[in-house]
Amino acid sequence: AGPAVVGPLSCRAAPHVRPTALPVAGRRRRGRPRLTRPEPLSPAAITERLASLLARTPPAAGATALRGAVDGPEFAAPDRLAERLAERLPSEGRAAVVVPATGFYRPASLRLEHGRTDPDARYTDWLDVRALAREVLDPVGPGGSGQYLPVLWDVARDRAARARRSPVPPGGILLVPGSLLQ
Repeated sequence: AGPAVVGPLSCRAAPHVRPTALPVAGRRRRGRPRLTRPEPLSPAAITERLASLLARTPPAAGATALRGAVDGPEFAAPDRLAERLAERLPSEGRAAVVVPATGFYRPASLRLEHGRTDPDARYTDWLDVRALAREVLDPVGPGGSGQYLPVLWDVARDRAARARRSPVPPGGILLVPGSLLQ
């Protein structure tokens, strides 16, 4: 028996490529390994499973911390899930830091140039992906300084946040929650 799959497999990067089925303890159907069935989970159960999985996952070689994104629509509250994970992970032996993607939105003059309801602009123009990578993800990744910027732009005031860099705990986990992360 091999590793179990917790949820459905997807292949967003290359939709023409079918994901490989991972073997699961149990019967085989027509010679192919059987996948686990989706199972409804409460927010607490999702938090427990993810915390356990993240606690066992080491950072990339040379990285200060494991980097993870918690993506989902705003109504699914990915920020709340990330906060619950950050509260749960120390009991699993790993410190966690949450850096919301909303702190890396572009200024309103750029973000809302095509209006507040343009779906394409919401996906491509709101989040400053390069700044998020430059100020948060790369510094805690392989060869980085281990110092990340918790927020770049204050969306409510529409001006620079002027935050100081913070160290990520060595071997910790950095979570970036947000919607429509790319």
